[in-house]
Parts: sequence; structure tokens; C-alpha cells
Amino acid sequence: MKKKIMFILCASALSFAFGAQAQETATPPSRSEYVLPKQPLTGEIMFYQLRADIALQRGLLGDAYAGYMMLAQKTRDPRYAERALQVSAMVGQRDLVASAVAMLKELAPNATLGQQFLTRADFAAVRDAYAKGDFETVYGLLKAMLKDQPDQPMLLLMLADASERLGKSAETLSTLERLVKLTPDDAEALNALGYFLVDKNTRLTEAAKYLNRAHQLSPNAGHIVDSLAWLAYRQNRLDDALKLAEQAYEWSDQTDVQIHLAEINWAKGMRDKAMALFAEAYVDQPESALLKATTKRLGIDDAALKKAAQKLLKK
Repeated sequence: MKKKIMFILCASALSFAFGAQAQETATPPSRSEYVLPKQPLTGEIMFYQLRADIALQRGLLGDAYAGYMMLAQKTRDPRYAERALQVSAMVGQRDLVASAVAMLKELAPNATLGQQFLTRADFAAVRDAYAKGDFETVYGLLKAMLKDQPDQPMLLLMLADASERLGKSAETLSTLERLVKLTPDDAEALNALGYFLVDKNTRLTEAAKYLNRAHQLSPNAGHIVDSLAWLAYRQNRLDDALKLAEQAYEWSDQTDVQIHLAEINWAKGMRDKAMALFAEAYVDQPESALLKATTKRLGIDDAALKKAAQKLLKK
């Protein structure tokens, strides 16, 4: 079942990360002062630099990158490694970025510029893997990134999402618990952990503490109210669950919120209303994993759901 809270947070985290990349590109990152080698400027070096510069101006990024890397190796001047690093970021290939970072680190061990570019390349790789649905790659990249930044909340949040998609629920739980420990007053982190526990139907008393605190911090967040509704449903407080789910449905246009409301209506015996909500969700997202899992669990026939959806479309 797709975890809607973590998915939403993860999308927000990725959006923030890639937005930050664009800002960093506009303003060169800070760096340590370089200790320059005592290398005379020979005609040969001038020739290769001119050739690399012209390649860059013409958009021949591969040639420009190779030229600057060769100059860095030949002259031991970190400024050429930095230029190669900047070009590799334009190319967008992590292996080229990593090679340029290694060269810069070799020539200027105290430089801070390299790690920033490498992190930027890592985020780009995570974004591309997410878009392809390649969560094994996402998971591996995030684990590697967390070795350098073990307490980065955004990375932990994305790791929790990737872990759950891969069926690593134990790691999802431990990651979310670590996230909440690091950010105890972050409503989204609290909600993510609380919803996870509720969805697994475990430690509900503890989940209630997280969700109530999240609601205090963000009282008008529809997805958090939805989590409270799901908690009430798990606790068999159907009247409270319905009231909260209807409120969440007013405040949020998420399909998962609608599916929760439909199931609560179903449990209350209001089957026609539930089917109408399920049908609407089917029209909006026919491939929703949550919709498929919910209707299957409730014994709702696929043909009946499609029929209800067709009826809805004719109105």
C-alpha cells in the first residue's frame, strides 16, 4: 500500500532539494583558498586551455571536461579541477562529477566546493530514479548520502519512503523514529511516524501522541486530520472517524483521503455513498495502489467499481 504521507513529504523534499540546486548554481559555492603550484604558464598549457574554453563556448561539454581534467592533472592547479567540476555538473553525469571531485580533493584537500557539487549530482540521480520508479537505486543512493550526512532530515524522510516501497518496513520504522528524535517539533515528521504506526495497526496509543502533536502544530492540514481519522477508524471509533474524514476531505484533494473516507462510510453501512467515493477515486487515479488494496480487502468487485465509475462519468 502506498504511504501517502511519506510520498507527499518526499515529493516536497525533492522539490526543495532541486530548487536549492538552482539557487546554488546562480551563486558559486564558497571554497577554501587554493594553494597554487609553481607551474609556469607555457605555450602548451595556454593552447590546451584555449581549446577547452572554446569547446565550452560551443557547448561541447564532454571535450571541455576532458580538457580541464587533463590540465588539472598536468599542472596540478586546482582551478582547472574546479572548472572541470562545473562542466561535469552541466553534463549531469554523476561519474564525471565524482571524478572531478576526486581530482579537486587531491589537489586541494581543504576545498569545500566538491562535496556540494557531488551532493547536487546525487540529488539529481535520486530524482531521476524516482521518476523511473527505480526504488532500489533510490534506496542505495540515499544510504550512501546518509553516510556523509547521517542527521539530514530530508534524506531520512526520503529513505523512509523508499524503504517502505521496497517492503523494508522495519527500516522504515527505525528511520522515522530517528527522524522524529532529530525533529521532535516537526509536524510532518510526527505525522509520518504516526500514520505509519496507524497504517500497520500497531502501537496506536503512541501513534495518537504523535498525531495529536502534529495536529497542534498544523491544525488546518487536511492530511494530518486524515491521519487522525484513520487512527479513530483503527480504534473502532467510527463516528469520530467519519467526522474527521469528512473534514479532511473538505480540506484536501488527495485521492488517498477520499479512499479513507469511502472505507469509513463502508464500515458505517453507507455503501452507496462509499461506492460513489470509490468510483470518483477510480476516475481520478485508476491505478492507485491504495484503491486496489482497499476494494480488494472489502470484497468490492472490479466490474462493480468500473460500472460505478462509468455511471459517474455519464452525469
